[in-house]
This record gives sequence, C-alpha cells and structure tokens, in this order.
Amino acid sequence: MSPYSLPLVSYGFYGRMQNRLLTGGAQHRAAPRSGLLFALLFLLSACGGGSSAPPPATYAIGGSISGLRVAGLVLQNNGGSNLSVPAGASSFRFSTPVASGSTYDVTVLTSPPGPPAQSCTVQNGSGTISSVAPVINVACITAASEILVGIDGTGTIYGYPIDPDTGALRSASVTMAAGAAALATDPTGKWVYSASLSENTVSGYQVSSAAGLQDIPGSPFAAPNQSHGLVIEPAGRYLYVTAGLPGLLGYAINSASGALTPIAGSPFPAPAYSAAPAVPPLSVSCQLTCAATPSALFATINYAEPAYALAGFSIDSATGALTGTVTTTLPAANGTPYDVVIDPSGNFLYASMPGALGIYGVDSIAASVTSIGALNPPTIQWGSVAAEPSGKYLYASAGYIDGGALLEQFRIDPATGLPTNLAPPLAGQAGTTLVVIDRTGRFLYAVAGTSAYGYSIDTSTGLLTALAGSPFAISASLTAASTALIP
Repeated sequence: MSPYSLPLVSYGFYGRMQNRLLTGGAQHRAAPRSGLLFALLFLLSACGGGSSAPPPATYAIGGSISGLRVAGLVLQNNGGSNLSVPAGASSFRFSTPVASGSTYDVTVLTSPPGPPAQSCTVQNGSGTISSVAPVINVACITAASEILVGIDGTGTIYGYPIDPDTGALRSASVTMAAGAAALATDPTGKWVYSASLSENTVSGYQVSSAAGLQDIPGSPFAAPNQSHGLVIEPAGRYLYVTAGLPGLLGYAINSASGALTPIAGSPFPAPAYSAAPAVPPLSVSCQLTCAATPSALFATINYAEPAYALAGFSIDSATGALTGTVTTTLPAANGTPYDVVIDPSGNFLYASMPGALGIYGVDSIAASVTSIGALNPPTIQWGSVAAEPSGKYLYASAGYIDGGALLEQFRIDPATGLPTNLAPPLAGQAGTTLVVIDRTGRFLYAVAGTSAYGYSIDTSTGLLTALAGSPFAISASLTAASTALIP
C-alpha cells in the first residue's frame, strides 16, 4: 500500500469519490497527504456535513475573598476542581468554566490551619448558571479572636470570649460599658455601636481583649430624641438609628476609624401607609425588627391602622440617604413583630410574630417585600430568628402555648425562600430571648435568662449538636447580642 493511501470502507457517492481521490491515478497517489485531507474536508463541508449547533455559553466561577491572612485555604466546585488560594488573596477563580444551565456549588475543603488558624465560609456559593456569572464571596476570620457581645435590661454591655475550637463561652465575662439601650456590630466585626436612651447619643467602640471596649475617635456621637434601635447595612458603610420619631437618623461609618458622620438630610421620614387612605407613621422600631440589604432597608412601623407594617427605604449607595418607598402590612392577628432578618443572599426576609413566621421575597431595587407564605402552627408562638452565614439554614426559637419551648432547624430553599425542617425541633428553653450565630457559622447560642445554650452547626447538613459544657452561665438576661472580633 502506498504511504499516502488511507484504508476506507465507504459506500455510495462519497465512497466512490473518496476511493478515487485516495486510490486513483498515479498523480493522486503522489499527492501530499494534506492535499487529500483538504479535498475530503472540502467535499464534506460543501454538502453540509461539517455543520453543528453552537456550544452553550460558559462562565467563570469566582468571586471575592475577605480577611484571608495565611495560606492553606482550598476551595472546591461541585466536589472537585481543588483550588489552593494564596495568603492575602482578595479574589479567586476556578480554571474550569461552567456551562449555562449547569449547577455550581463552591465549598471550603480546607480552611487555613495557621498560625493563626482561620475559618472560612462561602456566601452565595451554590445555584444554577443563567445569563451572568455568579457573585460569590468567601469570608475568612481568625476564629480565636471572636467574642459574644450583648446588653441586658439595665443597659450594661457584656463580652463573652468564644473558644475557637469548642465554641464554649468563657465563664468569666467582661463588663464592657453601661447605659446602652440597643446594640449593633458592623459586618467586619471590628466596630460595636450602642445607643443611649438617657444621653441621646450613639457610642462607638473597638473590642480589646485587655480593656474591653475602647472608645473610637469622637465617641459618643449626638443622636437626638432618645435613640433606642440600631441597624447597619451589610456593606458596613452606613448606620441607621431609630430615635423616638417616625423616621430614622443616618450616619456614615469611617471604615478606618469607625467614627460616625451624620448623613445630609437626616433624619429621614418613614413613608405613610401605602393603602388608601394614607395613614402617617407613629413610630419606627429597630431593636430587633429592622433589616437591610446593601441598597434597601426594611423597618417595622407602628401605624394607627393597621397596627404594624414593614416599610421599605431605598439606600443611596453614594450618600447613604434614605427614601421611604412602600409598606407591606403585617397581619394584626399575628401580634407584635419580635424579630426580622434577611438571609445573606438578600433575597428573602423572615419576620417572626407570636402567631406566625412570615416569609417574604425582597426586591432591593424597589425596596419592597412580597409575601411568599407563613409558618403558623396553632400551638406555638415564634421568637428570635437567625440565618446562618452561607444562607442555607435558618433557626428559630418558639414556645408552646401550653408551656415548653423548642428550637427549630430549617433548610432554606434557594429558589423560593421557603424553610423546610431539617429534623424534628430540638427541645428549647422557656424564655429564650435571642438566637445568635457566630461569624464562622459553626456555633449557635440560644439565650434564655442567665444561660446561653450553645450548639455546633454541621456545615454540611445544618443540624445542631449541643456543645460540651452547655449551657454557659452569663451575667444577666440579654435583650440584644451580636459577635465582634478582637484585633
């Protein structure tokens, strides 16, 4: 056989043409192989044999990283494609793109072992690729520096260091400040703010392991009309205060020092009730019942009729100024709202009332919410609610009307926001006032009286397991709590 001949089994017209080209006269046998292949491709393409549907669009899977100090972080997508991330990185990107319509699930395979040891969690890490690449964030903190901060009914602020390995609260609490009526911690965990009823001020602090809370420059800051509620939007740029008037005060947060500067136009009035006839607001509550996305804030408003509604405010990203938009009625039969949270994705809002746990879809652009459904079993009353940092799980305290308590464990449907039970509820504690999750998403604390019941969170299933040594003694019953970081 000639070195330029190719063995073919072919039939019909194409077979005859191919055999003539490849086994014809001497002039064809002597032709270069590239010429033969070109002729074949030309004939096939001329007859439409080379056409095919365009491949689906592909998108890179990546996002931002915050707080990564040391090496050792390894990420995965869909259980593979291991990606090692160097120390100090502020972003990541997997080398293998994902086709439109396919799913992605970015998880942490290994957090940096240190020193110092860090714990990293993924926010908005799973879903289905549509027409745009997903925006994913990996947040890393040095777990050993975390502290539970809370206030009691007398206005005293306490701090309880968290054991980074076991989640146990250290028995020796640190009395940090006095005179507080409300509490908020910025998203980075660096700054703590408290409002004072008696002094008409907002105080700002940085946590110190040696000296408790240290005043930030310029603290306390003037806040007229007896401040009694605080909320910080998730990007950490602006703080808003309810101050005994039908609206909110606004402050810009200096990211370097934590100092507060009043926002031009503050205070910002709450909207009138949307349905006719218009009803002016009586008061705004933000003790536990305000929540925000980076571009919208939702506050519980007391109106003469109906009793309560969720009022939306759009946030000007450049200035922090608020504009009241629309209101959504909270059914009067469900009672006074107790707690309001927005899941980390910013897509769903959960409002606990004695008679129902309301679920709402969030439109941050319009600063509005739409009712999706409610959990309202007739035998229980809902209390505090907390969303786990990845946005996959939701936890809520509740009490039985005839006595007893429970702690509910839910998985959040990422498409609908509806919570479904992970397992039967755990036995709770009567008088639970707060449910707080630490910044790593590994530990949950349910505060009841002078005890904090601690649980570990299985990050793969969301299930809770009581911590060794729980419950942990605390100095007083807390009315508000959060977690902060010790630098």
